[in-house]
Amino acid sequence: PALPLPGSDKLHTQNDWQPPRDKPFVLPFVNKTTVTIGEPFLVEYLYLEPLTALSFEAQDMDEPEFINAWFQDVSDARLASQNRVMRLRYRGETYHAQIVRSYMVVAHKEGTFVIPPFGLTLTGFTFTQRLEPFQVNSPQMNVQVQAPPPHDGTEPVPPNVGRYSFRAKLRPEEARVSDTFYLDLTIQGVGVPSHVRFPEISLPNGFRKLSAPEKQRTRTNALG
Repeated sequence: PALPLPGSDKLHTQNDWQPPRDKPFVLPFVNKTTVTIGEPFLVEYLYLEPLTALSFEAQDMDEPEFINAWFQDVSDARLASQNRVMRLRYRGETYHAQIVRSYMVVAHKEGTFVIPPFGLTLTGFTFTQRLEPFQVNSPQMNVQVQAPPPHDGTEPVPPNVGRYSFRAKLRPEEARVSDTFYLDLTIQGVGVPSHVRFPEISLPNGFRKLSAPEKQRTRTNALG
């Protein structure tokens, strides 16, 4: 099912998982169920607690480990865009819901990408006693990862896959007429380097591009 949240597109979760009755649980949500290698997608873990349940307190968290992917914790930014605790309706029941972790993820391999489980150790309370701690883990969820579109030179250049920022710098910033200066263009981001295309650079009237060779340098992190 799709679950709309304030400040986000519809988030998708498992279709065939039934939550426990009158007990809290954690569900994984994604904003895309099919992506291309290098395409970022959002993974969020929501803690849902029935309105009729006892009072519960989280004692410990088991952070997820994303295999064959780059990921970044964006929880602070996501929580700043919406209420920390919400009321959500899921499978006919109303819950107190809270985002416990949000990640921006970029898968590196084609195929089925498994969203790793997220675990919470909870303790329940009644008016008279403290219950024994117990563990809740999010169910498995999959995202399909496709290979980037092929490019053999005969078809139009495929679009950049991923998320990038472009920065230009002149050296020196001031020059006299007929002096030579350099333009450094830096592209930084996460995606598929082979599908990155430099923008076309048009010079104003009165400027001439010299025939010096272009230099390109690509740097990747330990995760590729």
